[in-house]
Amino acid sequence: MDNYRGIAVTPVISKLFECTILPRLTVNFNQSPLQFGFTKGLSMLMASLIITEARAEVKLVTMEPLFLITVDSQKAFDVVDHIILLDALYDHTQNHPLWSIVKNLYSGLVSRVKWKGTISDSFNIHQGVRQGGILSPFLYKVYVNNLLEDLKSHNLGLKIGTNYVGYPTCADDIAFLSSSLQELQCMLSVATHHARQSRVTINPTKTKAVILNKPKNINRSKFSGGRESALCKCCGTSDEDITHFLLLCPALHQQRKETFSKLKSYVISVIGLGYWSKEFKGHLDLIRLIIDSSFLLPKLRNRTELDKIQRLATDMCYRLHSQRVWKLQGK
Repeated sequence: MDNYRGIAVTPVISKLFECTILPRLTVNFNQSPLQFGFTKGLSMLMASLIITEARAEVKLVTMEPLFLITVDSQKAFDVVDHIILLDALYDHTQNHPLWSIVKNLYSGLVSRVKWKGTISDSFNIHQGVRQGGILSPFLYKVYVNNLLEDLKSHNLGLKIGTNYVGYPTCADDIAFLSSSLQELQCMLSVATHHARQSRVTINPTKTKAVILNKPKNINRSKFSGGRESALCKCCGTSDEDITHFLLLCPALHQQRKETFSKLKSYVISVIGLGYWSKEFKGHLDLIRLIIDSSFLLPKLRNRTELDKIQRLATDMCYRLHSQRVWKLQGK
């Protein structure tokens, strides 16, 4: 039975009702920026990008070790405690009437199992969020968000520069990143504490530890005085910032030419060449398009066009990043 998951079949009217309240529930939800699961515009690829970038950072800049531990929950959706979930949701939303609606949706639940044409007797449900439910992914993110906030508030985990990247997460799959074994142990202790509080069991077969970088004993600071040059390590022609990386670095020219041309062509096809020429005159305008194209929504016919623009922009960033890491690793 461990290999089976129950898929909840609910009335269409119930699903439509959940669709109407979901956008309002998410308005004030302070989701962790490192949670990439069940989030529009984000994907597991972005979590893997962080891990790849972290590996490049410690290998080429800090010369520190890098350890990764993956942690996964057993039957994540099925073991969510309703009281704990509603308590967390109450803390994360300021719309208490909507909270009451969710409370009513998860009160007095009754279900039956259909298997090979046979339907079981009715039984009460006291835990779990519905597999296949409209609200379920959001509710599960609320359920685990306190763990992610706790890790960050204690400053546990890796940083790239000043950017905290300690726990790239996809729903219930968490990757702990650190250059310190002691810090990793603290992160695991925090996770274990939250698992007990939330009545979640960590899956031992899916919990793995990996050493991503074994540094050589080189004291880099004696050559640089502890100062790290801002010069781009790919081309060596100018300082590396977001403008240089996305638009100017000659070492990434071919990859940029292929991906940006697709993005530009599609944007022009939906907003027109005249508007493109008027609005996108400089580097900052193009960076804004690549990083956050939501400002174009009033000029588009529907949300689908914006989604495609964002996918093309994300693909461009991913391919440029991959090419950069490939060059830095000397492949």
